Amino acid sequence: MQCRACMQMDCVGGVEMSSAVSADGKTLYDYFNDCTQLHATSTDNLPQLLCLNCTQIVRSAYNFKEIARRSDEELRNILVFPKTEPEMIYANTEQPQSKCFH
Repeated sequence: MQCRACMQMDCVGGVEMSSAVSADGKTLYDYFNDCTQLHATSTDNLPQLLCLNCTQIVRSAYNFKEIARRSDEELRNILVFPKTEPEMIYANTEQPQSKCFH
């Protein structure tokens, strides 16, 4: 059989793309489509497996994207401060006026 990604022929130990590769049930199709922005399916009449090398590459790429997405979300939560109304900033800068009772 032929690898869907690199087109290598006669893949020894090729992995079916419909195989679940994560605890949440995501398949190699999910990883492949997310990383490539393609729309591979089991019914598109194209090769349905990845060679071992491409399987490792797509898993690494997917994991990298997920780590980067989580880090971006956490950094944005840490670094984005709520905007303060300008009136509140200036309200505290006025000097108290002394009242004279002469």
